[in-house]
Amino acid sequence: MARTAAAIRSDIALLEDFASSYRLYFSVPDEDGSVPVLSGSREALRQKIHRQLGPSERIMQTAGTNGIGVMPPAAIGGPPRQGLAATAFAQEHPIFAAAEPPIHLGVLDAVNLTLGVLEDELKKSGGAVKDAPTPPAIAQPTCRRIPRSLQRLRPHFPKWRAWIVGTIAFLASVAVIVGTLGTIFGWWSG
Repeated sequence: MARTAAAIRSDIALLEDFASSYRLYFSVPDEDGSVPVLSGSREALRQKIHRQLGPSERIMQTAGTNGIGVMPPAAIGGPPRQGLAATAFAQEHPIFAAAEPPIHLGVLDAVNLTLGVLEDELKKSGGAVKDAPTPPAIAQPTCRRIPRSLQRLRPHFPKWRAWIVGTIAFLASVAVIVGTLGTIFGWWSG
């Protein structure tokens, strides 16, 4: 069933409001490059964003763009966080604080993708789309697929580097075991 142009415009307005609040909360530069300044309470803004998360996630699910997610580092482990509501404030959790690029930029990218899908849908339905300024290119996807052989290493290691590190770790383990056994059984005494 095709949605009406008014419903699509309403969704676009809600997502744009969410994006501006979210951008303000994390001090991400606006489209013109200026960094917004928070005039009120940071906690009140956080509560406003929390109230907007449900409708925003529903809009993203309807548009088919709610595939955003993050995986905790392999050394720590844990379940992935999937969807807008689960990843919106993941940056504030110590596990994800050092993510590169920052997770909030991936969230904004996903919201901008949804806005593009909705504007295209509005254009196809015959409604007029306002010309939105092009946002600055500031982020790349935050969710990386880690090969099974590299799950215990940092995801940005090249494969050859991971192989070298793994080989050195294996040889060091063998040396420790042989050294311990040699000391216990007196292999090294004269």
